[in-house]
Amino acid sequence: MIDFAKMDHTLCLAPMAGITDCTFRQLCMEYGCDHGTTEMISANGLIMSPKENHIQRQLMERLPEEIVGVQLFGCNTQMMFEAAKMVGDLYDFVDINMGCPSQKIVQGGSGAALGRDRGLARIVIEAVKDAVNVPVTVKMRLGWDDDNKNYLDLAVAAEEEGVAAIAIHGRTKVQMYSGKADIEAIAKAVKAVSVPVIANGDIFTPEDAVRMFEVTGCKAVMVGRGAMGNPFIFRQIKQLMATGKYDEIDPEEKLQTALKHTSLMLKLKGERVATYEMRKHVGWYIKGMRGATDLREKINKAENTDAICQLLTDYIRSSV
Repeated sequence: MIDFAKMDHTLCLAPMAGITDCTFRQLCMEYGCDHGTTEMISANGLIMSPKENHIQRQLMERLPEEIVGVQLFGCNTQMMFEAAKMVGDLYDFVDINMGCPSQKIVQGGSGAALGRDRGLARIVIEAVKDAVNVPVTVKMRLGWDDDNKNYLDLAVAAEEEGVAAIAIHGRTKVQMYSGKADIEAIAKAVKAVSVPVIANGDIFTPEDAVRMFEVTGCKAVMVGRGAMGNPFIFRQIKQLMATGKYDEIDPEEKLQTALKHTSLMLKLKGERVATYEMRKHVGWYIKGMRGATDLREKINKAENTDAICQLLTDYIRSSV
């Protein structure tokens, strides 16, 4: 269980659908991530899916040694209560998704749609808190659009309902992932509440993380897209904070990590799914390397994980 009140320059991995399974969280943790969160899980789906549903099991898989929360999405109070009661205490905390901008999620009233309804958000938080014995957090955005930024009111309401921490992505729902994250807005939220704020948005370099800490006064920074193919960013951020500089990542380390990731993915998800999912991950690992375009094309045609590993091994021998 996390004592969020004691967070100080903490580094977190954002929940990202199709990316932050336990294999990727393990790698991020090995490189310095302090805690992570599962991919977002539907409360309705969790309750209604068969118990032997292997996809659901993979989403919920956690390593014994990792510090990780489960992120639930939904807007039905009873469903959120039952889902949290079913799985919440198996994790270090429960996070309520109030910020996902995906149309598929918001059209059902969840994610950013829940975040725009402060009254319902309060009831959902209360229900989840009643269901578990671990801390409850929320993840939100600045609001629906530039004319409807309700993040300060929502953050205050969440604090009043007893959440342990609030993660804020510095964009609106309409922005999706375009434009720039509003760091100054996150700084206002830090001043508006007494619970720890976890700042999220545009952390692509170690310098971005340090600037986020300095400008906002947040207790933790959450890295999302900047960690894709780059779990090393957590180590670099900690090096920069400790020494004022950091080591560049050697291409061979990237490729060796991609090989390890492939092995972990195969063990978790089996040959077919691991092959499919590692195509995108390897594409991120090799971005910017010499010959990356040609290697990516070959990886995308690989029929199994052995072929992916062989391509990576051959590239290491010939190019690194």
